Amino acid sequence: MKPKILIWDIETSLMLAHTFQLFEQTLRLEHVEEDWSILAWSAKWLGDPASKAFYMDTRNQKNVRDDKRILQELIKLLNQADIVITHNGNSFDIKKVNARAVINGLPPVKPYKSIDTYRESKKIFSFTSHSLEYLSEKLNKKYKKLKHKKYPGLSLWKAVLQGDSEAWKEMQLYCIHDVLATEELFTILAPWIDRGTVNLTAKNKSGVLKEIFKWLKSVI
Repeated sequence: MKPKILIWDIETSLMLAHTFQLFEQTLRLEHVEEDWSILAWSAKWLGDPASKAFYMDTRNQKNVRDDKRILQELIKLLNQADIVITHNGNSFDIKKVNARAVINGLPPVKPYKSIDTYRESKKIFSFTSHSLEYLSEKLNKKYKKLKHKKYPGLSLWKAVLQGDSEAWKEMQLYCIHDVLATEELFTILAPWIDRGTVNLTAKNKSGVLKEIFKWLKSVI
């Protein structure tokens, strides 16, 4: 029986804080007016078509910073997974979800094996950057990390928090695309993560995925 492998990504809100100056400084808790929360997430089972990607956000809620409902649904998926794949998820996404789960009074996610393409890339290669933007641009053929179009930089997150419907649409596209780019990146890096196991001469993606499942089953 092949393992269930989930690729996922979250988008968190900005914190709102007060400061007296622009240059580098340490903010204290008293400076924070609004804490961060999870605004959106996307996920996909490895090998499924892009059309089957999951996505949820808080856009239609009275309080967009109330992430309990969408967090519960993400946790349901994580609880089904034997393996999760993220990019920089070990340091960011996983711990952020854990933090918001305990704040919202939700139980811990059941144990799973985590494969972080950012961490694996840093262990194996000396790229100029190990960001998803750089790696997907250099390695991926189909899905590359999207650049913000209408809402560059932090303006996307600001617009979302202000209820801009077009900004929400862009965030949805951005988040889903991160998952698709991470999946493609993983299929490229997998032979290097465990050399000699994945068949690089497979003629199609399904053949590569079959070998990836074989390798993943051997490590859990």
